[in-house]
Amino acid sequence: MQKSKKSEINAKLSKYLKIRKEKQETMPSAGCIFKNLKISNLYELNANLANKAIKEGSVKCEMVGTRWLIDLMGLKGTIIGGAQISLEHANFIINTGNASAKDIIKLINYIKKQAKIKFNVRLEEEIQYLT
Repeated sequence: MQKSKKSEINAKLSKYLKIRKEKQETMPSAGCIFKNLKISNLYELNANLANKAIKEGSVKCEMVGTRWLIDLMGLKGTIIGGAQISLEHANFIINTGNASAKDIIKLINYIKKQAKIKFNVRLEEEIQYLT
């Protein structure tokens, strides 16, 4: 953190909120579900997929966004119960109004299973479960 003028802080805040609004889901969700993947780990698991991520510009700071992978699998919009993979940001699971925790967990497990089957990639949740 750095000291700044109030006007500079407000300008940065407005800028980042605008970016967030444009790129992230606004429906009820827990935020990003899965951790992003290190490109070096992805190479070890699936070199073709890693090369595709690089070619398509999906690598930033040596990380591949999981949203890219979920989108690549064609899972955007998938629904289980009241839980849906966001059409705006594939690493978000939204509550369409009546999702239960079981619906969300089933959808998370479905995504993980598809990533393993299609790409030999093991996804790890970023969210934490409370019991």
